[in-house]
Amino acid sequence: MSDLVLDASLALQWFLEDEAGRQYGLSVLASLSSKGAVVPILWFYEVGNGLLMAHRRKRITYAQIDGFLTRLKALRIEAAQQLPAELLELPALAQKHSLTNYDAAYLALAIRLVCLWQQPTPISGGPLPQRVSRSYLGSGWNCAASIAERPG
Repeated sequence: MSDLVLDASLALQWFLEDEAGRQYGLSVLASLSSKGAVVPILWFYEVGNGLLMAHRRKRITYAQIDGFLTRLKALRIEAAQQLPAELLELPALAQKHSLTNYDAAYLALAIRLVCLWQQPTPISGGPLPQRVSRSYLGSGWNCAASIAERPG
């Protein structure tokens, strides 16, 4: 399994040309040629919904959605296996770090896998957990190297 966790908003930058921070998103996409990524199951719902909302707002055509989904299928992105007990711990993590439950799903996976890719602004504008260290990479950041309670 990869230790690259992708956020849905980052993936949507690959296909929506008018998204802010798109260059950073494209650089992450380019890195997927040599790396794989892992996402929570939620990611697939969020990406699909983001594409539908972009279509409804006349930003992309429905034919483009089909093309985007075909391209996504070709990438090395795998869904993380998550037990119901892990999912039921998300509200506590969300509360602890002032996140939505959705963002907590990404954070929990990142903590489990050590590395998180996200926009330059911390998740939902809330503070990052103390045990996730940040190092800047281009205009975005990559949580790499150290989590105090690293798994395994």
